Amino acid sequence: MISEQIERLNTAMRETSDKLFYERYRAVRLCLEGNSFAEISDLLGRVRQTFSLYWHNYQIIVLLVWKWITLSGNRLISRRSSVVS
Repeated sequence: MISEQIERLNTAMRETSDKLFYERYRAVRLCLEGNSFAEISDLLGRVRQTFSLYWHNYQIIVLLVWKWITLSGNRLISRRSSVVS
């Protein structure tokens, strides 16, 4: 699953022309690869708290998307069951 997320981030990094989004994608990718916020701040030349915020926001988005998919899937299953019955 992590390798899929890293691949999506690599694709997003290639497709974006916005420097700020590129930096965010790169920071999140580095977190997924196991780097600490201190290591990332050294690599990218920003304050550690910046990357902590990027990571926190990324985790919230992933959680919300996962919940939405789960809830949507449950609704689809219940709709299919009612159609079959």
